[in-house]
Amino acid sequence: MAAATVCAEPGCPDAAVYRGRCRAHRWRPNTRALRREAAQVRARARHRCAHCGRSTPPGSGAVDHRVPLAEGGPTVPANLQLLCDGCHRPKTRADRARLRRRQGGVGPPLGVSRTASRQAAEKTRKTAEGPS
Repeated sequence: MAAATVCAEPGCPDAAVYRGRCRAHRWRPNTRALRREAAQVRARARHRCAHCGRSTPPGSGAVDHRVPLAEGGPTVPANLQLLCDGCHRPKTRADRARLRRRQGGVGPPLGVSRTASRQAAEKTRKTAEGPS
């Protein structure tokens, strides 16, 4: 049986039950509000990419955080921008690489989901421990 992990919220000693957080700190997005904010960002940008200026069809493109959430960027309209798919991928990779450098190389490699990375780490740990 795997040992319970501790909540990712700083200073919280409770066991994590949902995506690394305890019941008191788990985050549930208000999807209606997020969709409304995304629509406002798209309208403000006039459906044009903030980086390259290309026009994006209504409903497409990615609403992106200028300052990523992982670096403390809030989800407020001033920190959101519309990016086309061609600009969003490289910006996200650059953000992850910068964060990983800041953390001393900790984190999944680029292009690997957190879930896949966690599964690989668990498999490696079990292999290192040997048969139980």
